[in-house]
Amino acid sequence: MASRDGATLDPLLMASVALLRSLRLRELHTASVPAYKSSFRSSFLKAVVTVPTYFNDAQRQATKDAGKIAGLYVQRIINEPTAAAHMDKLAIQRLREAAEKAKIELSSTSQTEIITADAYGVKHLNITLTRSKFEALVSKLIEVQKAQNCLKEQLKKYEVLLVGGMTRVPKVQELVAEIFGKSPCQGVSPDEAVAMGAAIQGGILRGDVKVLLLLDVTLLSLGIETLGGISTRLINRNTTIPTKKSQLRPADNQMLVGIKVLQGEHEMAADNKMLGEFDLVGMMGSYRQSRR
Repeated sequence: MASRDGATLDPLLMASVALLRSLRLRELHTASVPAYKSSFRSSFLKAVVTVPTYFNDAQRQATKDAGKIAGLYVQRIINEPTAAAHMDKLAIQRLREAAEKAKIELSSTSQTEIITADAYGVKHLNITLTRSKFEALVSKLIEVQKAQNCLKEQLKKYEVLLVGGMTRVPKVQELVAEIFGKSPCQGVSPDEAVAMGAAIQGGILRGDVKVLLLLDVTLLSLGIETLGGISTRLINRNTTIPTKKSQLRPADNQMLVGIKVLQGEHEMAADNKMLGEFDLVGMMGSYRQSRR
């Protein structure tokens, strides 16, 4: 639950309001197009929604529930890179807008002015920011550790695509070129790539797009808890989904066994995220089959 001005707000309802707002904006933008205007209500109640890559299964399900409240059938959840939310006071919002503008300008100039006006003069800001100073400030945000982890898992890269406004920063592009040995692709807008991907996925699900196939992967490994509190991995992270895995284990003629489904990379079950638990009943013979 979140609180604002003394009122308690349900995150699920807030998310559904945001989805309703997006739906309304989409309707306004397509109202003048006859092909969309006549079929909007029947065709656009199905949606593809993007979420941060770190969302776990419960958060993804909550996103689907928010879509249901908003009157949408969420056909697919797709991972997206995203930035953490910040306090949304008016002063902070003005500063964020000014910072975004400065970041974009520093992609092509060596320095820029950050100016935010305040009616009362208390929060007025007027400073000069150089590209070198900016790069020093964001240096911790562009560490290469994550890219190095990707390289260990997948050495061959045909194209390097950058997503998010931060990737316009020359220093980020320089580091990417240094790590991967090639310059990032310039044919895709970092600001629009995620939305375009969701739109393409929607077109595939509708049958309008037939020449592309978009596949998502598991963010973290999936497994079950076994004897001794050990997390036994069944599906490795970055596995293309949907997928399934079967495993046979001696059961000593057990007819029922409790299954705890886990998400994470740790060896101990307690250190991973438990997605749910259930009892597997009706097993026959000396083996049980755990399926995920």
